[in-house]
Amino acid sequence: MNASSSAPAAGYWTVTAAQTGDDQASAARRAAAGRALLAEADRALLRTVMDLDDAAVAGPSRVPGWTRAHVLTHLSRQADAASNLLLWARTGVEHTPYPSLDDRDADIVEGADRSWRLLVEDVLASSQRFAHAVANLPPEAWAVRLTDDDDQPRPAEEVPWLRLCEVWIHLVDLDSGLDFPDVPEATSVALVEHVMRRLTHHRDTEPLVVVAGLPDGSRHRWHVPGREDLPAQEVWGPLPEMLAWLAGRSEGRGLTGRLPALPSWF
Repeated sequence: MNASSSAPAAGYWTVTAAQTGDDQASAARRAAAGRALLAEADRALLRTVMDLDDAAVAGPSRVPGWTRAHVLTHLSRQADAASNLLLWARTGVEHTPYPSLDDRDADIVEGADRSWRLLVEDVLASSQRFAHAVANLPPEAWAVRLTDDDDQPRPAEEVPWLRLCEVWIHLVDLDSGLDFPDVPEATSVALVEHVMRRLTHHRDTEPLVVVAGLPDGSRHRWHVPGREDLPAQEVWGPLPEMLAWLAGRSEGRGLTGRLPALPSWF
């Protein structure tokens, strides 16, 4: 690569190989960059959750059929799922993100029937567990390649970035005052980069060029090659609107160009 859905899909991963040398150093650097941005996202999550109450968490979120309590429970369980992936990368012993899709969904339904205080404690504790898992992963383990249920190899370095996406996208889903223009600019650029990188893993993707404009007039451009038998589609627009569309939270309001159908990410 050159520089919408409600509940996310649960992946089942296997460790297949490890990179060495320069690849290990590069993977560790990318993981560290994701970790730094995630610390800011976690602070925003905690501030948002602390401003809620029992009535607020029982209210509807932007995810169809989910209350804010469903979203917060999902965020907690996803943090634990991400921790399981890092434990697998560190030890080589199988730790799938979730026991099964049914178990994941049941945990969200059950967990949503809790008070605001219990939801806060769960969000905080699960975020801290993931932060501990990140901090304790040996640098060389970030280059361990994990194969998901689509048989697509992904290095462990992607896990902090996946969590970063989850936190910011679902912060918007909470419908508690934050929207895509509130995502820090550097984080928005990093998230678009991450989503475009993920697009390269999907089969039969249409070639896509994304040009996102920043407030200072500069632009970022990304390209996903996609299928050789299809022409590239070029989409232009402001960075927040581009992120909202790529995250499946917008039909493309504020963007220009023919918008291709995208896979579901989160």
